[in-house]
Amino acid sequence: MYANRLNEEQMKYVINNLKEANFKIYTEEELKKSMEKGMENLVIRLLKKKFNDVPEKYIKLIENLDEKTLLQIADNIFEINKIEDLEKYIVS
Repeated sequence: MYANRLNEEQMKYVINNLKEANFKIYTEEELKKSMEKGMENLVIRLLKKKFNDVPEKYIKLIENLDEKTLLQIADNIFEINKIEDLEKYIVS
């Protein structure tokens, strides 16, 4: 990665210029949380499209799932035939 080739002074210069240009510098943790939130929203949208309504119980459960489980649900959306089928992904 290019950042590995910069010395500390050059890195500070680049970061300061990005901040002055109103660029947001995200930490790895912030990016991970953002991606998980995006996955949660995607899974909820897919389920709402498929079932027209998703009970609040399942929305709350989905909001607490890890990225791996969210991806499993998204990957298997066509095999989920009723909203209760989510429980096999949420419990495991």
